[in-house]
Amino acid sequence: RGERGERGERGERTDRGGISEPEPTVPGSIEEGQLEVDLQSNRYHRLPEEVPAVPRERRPLDSLGSLSADRDFTMATSAPELLGLSMIQQLRVNPAQAQELLADNGRRLLRAFLDVNERNAAHLSRWLGSLTHYGGAIAELLLLRPEHIEFTLTILGHGLQSVSDAGEFACSILAGVCSALAGTPLKKDCTEWLVNSSALGDMMVLMAQRPAANASAVSVMVSCCGESLLVLTAQYLKQTARGEQEYLAAVHNVIRALLSSRETAEACHEQGVISHFLTRSLQRLGDERSTAGTLQAAALLATELWLEGFNKTSPQEGLGDLLAALKKATQSRQGKSPQLVAFSCLARLLSRLCDNQDPDGTPAVYRTLVYALVECESQSAREFG
Repeated sequence: RGERGERGERGERTDRGGISEPEPTVPGSIEEGQLEVDLQSNRYHRLPEEVPAVPRERRPLDSLGSLSADRDFTMATSAPELLGLSMIQQLRVNPAQAQELLADNGRRLLRAFLDVNERNAAHLSRWLGSLTHYGGAIAELLLLRPEHIEFTLTILGHGLQSVSDAGEFACSILAGVCSALAGTPLKKDCTEWLVNSSALGDMMVLMAQRPAANASAVSVMVSCCGESLLVLTAQYLKQTARGEQEYLAAVHNVIRALLSSRETAEACHEQGVISHFLTRSLQRLGDERSTAGTLQAAALLATELWLEGFNKTSPQEGLGDLLAALKKATQSRQGKSPQLVAFSCLARLLSRLCDNQDPDGTPAVYRTLVYALVECESQSAREFG
């Protein structure tokens, strides 16, 4: 009966000693302060995603035979064991339940992360939160047992899909692991995991919903793809987006974080990321087929790229093209929203250049803004400008 998890056939608490009346349970719910693991449930006939099986000779669960509630996770000798022991301590499950959560590349764990139950989310957040300072330790264990890297990254990557703080914690742990492995032969495995799984797309969603995770997410990307940032942003990120508006917004989030560091900002310039996306944004602003959302995303991205990119290295490079594109957007037929965004971008440019006392750029932006106001047909847009 102990192998059936926390509940027996008639509702007994088989591992706590107390008795409770039988009641319906939902896999992934919380009862009496612990993560509910219903090992016998067949209510989910279709799991959120199919996770590839790990070959027998590399199956990480083989290293979980020593799981014990009395063993601290800091004494683990492998990354899967560390995850299992920390689950026992933080989720308050028994060794068999921890193994079940980690089985099949963590399919039941993924289900728990997708659960919207707040108490369940709190327990998972506490578990991952306890590991945020152990990214380096996990990396060291992976260097000792490289065959565990795909499994470990997959398990931690499931947390990226959480709607709670667990997503940020998972991202922070992954940033520590990937950073520690960046200068090792396992970097290639980290890169393959990032671009071939759902991880990159999950990070884009997480960055959009929780800006506090941006630094950690971009750290993972730089650790894995620091030498190929243009491929990362122009190819891999595009594959995760459902359309041009979403793609440009995602790129904006990533590039903003990259430009916040001098080292990664220089890498963006050297690898052509800034010029590529400024060109792309200007093309979208000039395309009559662009939707209102795409026009807004393109205007915001182009302005950010010029202010934080070209303006610091080549003050006048690209400014004329940008002003022409923004002026055209102020007369967009796609509605008032693109017009208002374009006017706000012109105002931002003017304010920044005035602060910088730029003698060349300031008059150009001012003239463009005035002409745009005169030519704009929308009274409300003119008043906003």
